Amino acid sequence: MRPRLGAAAAFVAIALAGAMTNAQSRANPTVPELLAASGKYLAEYEKQFSAVVSEERYEQKANVRGSSTQGRRLLRSDILVINGGPAGWISFRDVLEVDGKPVNDHKDRLGKLITELEPDTIEQAMRLAEESARYNLGNVWRTINVPNTALVFLRRENQHRSKFSFGGMKTILGARVAQLEFKEQTKPRIIGSKDDAAAEGKFWIDPPTGRVVQTEMILKSLGSTARIQVRFADQPKIGMWMPVTMEEEYLIGLMFRTMFVMQSEVTGRADYENFRKFNVDVATIIK
Repeated sequence: MRPRLGAAAAFVAIALAGAMTNAQSRANPTVPELLAASGKYLAEYEKQFSAVVSEERYEQKANVRGSSTQGRRLLRSDILVINGGPAGWISFRDVLEVDGKPVNDHKDRLGKLITELEPDTIEQAMRLAEESARYNLGNVWRTINVPNTALVFLRRENQHRSKFSFGGMKTILGARVAQLEFKEQTKPRIIGSKDDAAAEGKFWIDPPTGRVVQTEMILKSLGSTARIQVRFADQPKIGMWMPVTMEEEYLIGLMFRTMFVMQSEVTGRADYENFRKFNVDVATIIK
């Protein structure tokens, strides 16, 4: 009887080990699996809308190292995200209010642009975005501080441009997600900079669906570092997962003799609400 019990115990142990291996395999997806799932998710995601406008509350803080100089700014803006097809998502910010004071006597300019399409709609939106960038706090000009920027690196068409690695399973808001890390490899860069810096960062992905629940993008250029983290959440009103918070940090360096010295720091947090989805023929205005 003992040998038979021993054999049974050994069989159970082998079966449990196999089950644990299978469970571990399911819990730890491979990089190709994550890329395939997220690529499919984003392809379907693009089909769900051509343009989305949301309201943004964006607080920025600036601190100059070694001094008491500090600043704070509160922007209220409209954000337009356009599905640009091969160009990926294109985002524009139209600042409506700075520290409680209206910028111009206008309302819903981005919404009107996308519902009253003209051949120069994109050019108009770009002018609004560039105009709005001057309200950013700190001595760093930036237009990448819009929530959908990092997703461009994960699109099927762009996955070959970066090296990806698995960073383990993490828990975000009670959900188990896979951390997928990336480092841009090819040129020209997706985000242009004077020194042709490569972007890097992380995606947190739900393995079964490929849904992106959080992104982090880092760009180190000319002694300065930009870090932007975005969290997504379900928006039942439009039936999609959309960015709900964006946190950013800019460590800004200046050249001193032969080395860069950290000069100032800019941080910010943006919150998004009131999402409005538009289905329009964007292809007619993107050349």
